[in-house]
Amino acid sequence: MIISIRNHIINLKWRIGRLSIKRTLQIPFTILKPLIYFLLLACFTLGASSVNAQDNYSSINREYSIKAAYLYNFCKYVEWPDNFNPKEENPEDNFIIGILESDPFGKSLKKIAENKTVKGKHIKIHYIDSIEDYRACHMLFIPSKATKEFVNEIIQKTRNGSILIVGEEEGFASSYGIINFIEVNNKIRFEINTQFADNRKLKISSKLLKIGRIID
Repeated sequence: MIISIRNHIINLKWRIGRLSIKRTLQIPFTILKPLIYFLLLACFTLGASSVNAQDNYSSINREYSIKAAYLYNFCKYVEWPDNFNPKEENPEDNFIIGILESDPFGKSLKKIAENKTVKGKHIKIHYIDSIEDYRACHMLFIPSKATKEFVNEIIQKTRNGSILIVGEEEGFASSYGIINFIEVNNKIRFEINTQFADNRKLKISSKLLKIGRIID
């Protein structure tokens, strides 16, 4: 009798468990979508959060430590053409991040370059203070303080290159940038110009597109 009752209880628990799993699998996508967005966004900013916890940064440094983490993650979710980045300009086959004029990142981006890789390549930061300093790079970050004349000159020089151009100024992605940092509810987010990416033969992952604001 006792064994029969015990078996009945076990059978009942098993049925309840199956019902719970079935209901979980039937959760509408409209409910799951915000959770997916949150998880993707958390992955992009996780690196910056750990940096902030270790260092007593000012608000400006915190901003750029977050942006540095974003830059690194952008690199992982963009595909470049196989024939891009000629060996004569990059004999060591590094992943090159160019920074135009002033470097606002402090140590944040340098730490990432020292400890991380992108698609199996070591990261090298190239500082561009004049048009003569320019070398082929995979990503080019243009700070808001960069002089307009120099920005226009460098954009013209790189117009045929598969370069992921990232900025941080209002209207940047509508003018010539592919990704632009923006502020939404006091948080750093970004917008993506998919047409400019296509023009430069860059393929952006759907994971990145899901959490960015799309500009056609």
